[in-house]
Amino acid sequence: ATASLAAFRDGRLSPPVADIAVLPGSRQFATCGGTTQALLWDLKTKQLVRKMSGHSLRVNCVAEGAQGSVLVTGGYDRSVCVHDLRSRGTIQTMERCCRDSVESVCVAGKEIIAASADGHVYVFDVAAGKLRVDGYHAPIGFIAPSRHDGGRTLLLSCQGGVGLCLTERATGLVLGRFRGAHRTTDFKIGCAFLDRGRMVCTGSETGDLVVYDTLSERAVHRLCPEFEEGARGGGGSGGGAEAAWEARRTRPPEQVAVATLAASRDFGFLAAGSYDGSVRIWEHA
Repeated sequence: ATASLAAFRDGRLSPPVADIAVLPGSRQFATCGGTTQALLWDLKTKQLVRKMSGHSLRVNCVAEGAQGSVLVTGGYDRSVCVHDLRSRGTIQTMERCCRDSVESVCVAGKEIIAASADGHVYVFDVAAGKLRVDGYHAPIGFIAPSRHDGGRTLLLSCQGGVGLCLTERATGLVLGRFRGAHRTTDFKIGCAFLDRGRMVCTGSETGDLVVYDTLSERAVHRLCPEFEEGARGGGGSGGGAEAAWEARRTRPPEQVAVATLAASRDFGFLAAGSYDGSVRIWEHA
């Protein structure tokens, strides 16, 4: 079962939360959204630890790499920056490396992978100094690397109703597609692998989370903040929770859509950030 562990909103964590990166050890996480900086937070105290600069326009995405020693950011300026969390500096900047805004980044081995609003995935082999570009038929709002299979697969959250795609990292080949139970029409929506790849999770423009079975490609679970908060407060999952859920589904996507998801390395919890500036932590029980 999956239950909400904590939900918090900090005045300094101003809307929207465009992306979240959970550092190994689950003690800190990074966020971005609305400004030219990425922010590093302490999960327990909910206090701001550090601000990271390097972009000339707003930062759209963050990802951790090298066992949590570096943070990679991508922005509306079409650039990707690599920040060293030990030396507290920006150690590499790939300026205007994409044709359009960088919507999502991830680190897989020696590769930095960037997804762009131009409908392409850019794979940078940092060690070899090589670049591979894979084209798709829709803007890509979010990418998530696998950890259960040595990083051989990627999840792509595509806009325009294309849905969630499971792809082979080495070739860009689409291996599976998940859609029908969530909505990704116009907004960047987060996604993540769960349960060592046996399930995948995606946000939705309706504000809830949908879990799909990887093999059958069918939706098997839906996570709604109102239901979880009602249960935590002793109100159960009926009545007021159902009314709150229906009210959320009628609100504009720019207020409730789940912009980003990040799972801890041990799959113990899932962090979800929304366009309204809220961050919710879901624990796998």
